[in-house]
Amino acid sequence: MRKCDGGLSAAGKVIRELRELQGKSIVDVAEELDGSYWDVMKVEKGERRLPYSEVEAWADALSTSTMVITKKRLARELVKHYDPALYEIFYAVNFDSKAA
Repeated sequence: MRKCDGGLSAAGKVIRELRELQGKSIVDVAEELDGSYWDVMKVEKGERRLPYSEVEAWADALSTSTMVITKKRLARELVKHYDPALYEIFYAVNFDSKAA
């Protein structure tokens, strides 16, 4: 098995925490995604990167009637862990007047 990097593991932890916060099981999310238990588990364990093309479907699957996970929120969390340098470019507040 391929050793996963910290970014994948951290992003998987975010996915797992969102799923658990919603009171959903891995099977619940897999069924909503028309995927398998193993697909969800691999993302949560950091063994598979969640493609940005799937963010909207995952956001919908992780949402409930009482708490909606937006695709923008989920994408932001994934970028934070998958590509910290890109996250800094898009989301970091920089008040340095020399910054471009």
